[in-house]
Amino acid sequence: MSLCFLEAFQEKQKGNITEQEYIHHLFVHCQGVEHEGDDWTKTDWNLLETDLFGYSVRSWSLRIDHVKGNLISACYSIS
Repeated sequence: MSLCFLEAFQEKQKGNITEQEYIHHLFVHCQGVEHEGDDWTKTDWNLLETDLFGYSVRSWSLRIDHVKGNLISACYSIS
């Protein structure tokens, strides 16, 4: 199960997930993961005001073709 953007940020802030887990929860949306109640047609003002990085990934994921395979591993192998 994947957390949505704001949930992932809040769990990271509480110390319940690591930075790497937070990144994972954000980037799985680039593979097409969606959650019940997601409304991709509206600006998520709460996310924008709370987590600019998460909001940026959300905006980017809406504009790209969804990625097949393990994007997360690819991102970590770069560094």
